[in-house]
Amino acid sequence: HTIPLAYGVPFVDYAIRFALGERAGIITVSEENSASQRYCFSDKEQVGKTTLYIPPDKPPTCEFFSWYIKRDEVIRPVICHPDRLGQAISIGESPEEATQRADEAVRFMMRNFTTA
Repeated sequence: HTIPLAYGVPFVDYAIRFALGERAGIITVSEENSASQRYCFSDKEQVGKTTLYIPPDKPPTCEFFSWYIKRDEVIRPVICHPDRLGQAISIGESPEEATQRADEAVRFMMRNFTTA
């Protein structure tokens, strides 16, 4: 998700096409944005609890978001990649703006995330 958002070019799609022997034509960069990916982490109080509600709404400051955890799952301590709760990817005119927007998106995601 990050590369197409930053450059407007689906590099992974092109790599698959090339691997299959297809031709993609001339590849041109159509955009130049800064992109930032941030993750949702559980806090110590949430570990061991069960998820009750996972907000479905896309944060207004991101282009892509996803939750890794599902409803009724028990939250584990974060010791590896799959233990994170979710992610948000944002773009901006500068790296700082993209990072600020992604941080805001993660806060938005976690605001209504509930456990018991």
